[in-house]
Amino acid sequence: MKIAIICPIGDMNRFGYQRLARPCLKSWSAVGDLFLIHSSRADVPFKIKAEYIRDDQTLLPLVDGVEQFDHRVVANNANIGLRVARLAGYDAALTICVNWYVEAATAKSIIAKCQSMLERGMDYDYLFRRMQIKDQLFDSDVASIAAFNLTSDTPISVKVLADKVDVKGASKTRERGYFANEHGAAYIDTGLEVNDAEFADKMQDVRNYEDLLPKRHGVGFDYWLDYFKQRQGALRKSSDTIGAIGKQILALHQPDSFGDRWL
Repeated sequence: MKIAIICPIGDMNRFGYQRLARPCLKSWSAVGDLFLIHSSRADVPFKIKAEYIRDDQTLLPLVDGVEQFDHRVVANNANIGLRVARLAGYDAALTICVNWYVEAATAKSIIAKCQSMLERGMDYDYLFRRMQIKDQLFDSDVASIAAFNLTSDTPISVKVLADKVDVKGASKTRERGYFANEHGAAYIDTGLEVNDAEFADKMQDVRNYEDLLPKRHGVGFDYWLDYFKQRQGALRKSSDTIGAIGKQILALHQPDSFGDRWL
């Protein structure tokens, strides 16, 4: 079984990605082969073993010479990666975000999950999200449709990375809940391991999510702080300790981390 890891990437010099992306992405080599699909014209500030895809189809639009984030470009890049992997003879693929990582033991479970997906003839399957803030892990709270059977002929299209896919024209979305029993197939999200300036920069950059979240278009930092306080307030701290990759992330922790508010 050959597994492709499909990761759309943007400007790796911003949003904390300049610190977090390399260890996160490298961790996935324990699962499969990495495909990085670029939406940004900026150079990647690190080297990693991967197939890099960047052309006119993958790039963000320019307005007055400035790249404008568009979630539809990111989703399309995930679909480009899935097509490339299918044509290259891969059996399964995972679509991931640049600030997710897996530990070695979890990688083995995810491989087994992909094998089971193929053997059972499933078109797709879920991976489960855990959060890391500093040295604290949280229990799984999100089930993302992120595993895909590339040997299946069923039409599947990513609509919003990690959030929404279309299967045979029917919309499927991620699920929220309490999935502590699914830690074996969980990735770890480091999205709150950013400082306030990086977080504000990212929220400004993704402002044209407005077609998805029209009420949140143009809102300021305080709005997003309140929003995340409500959302992250539902997280349950885990007694599990961080592993080898988690310790690498801890070493990169910022003293004014946005996520420290939840510890």
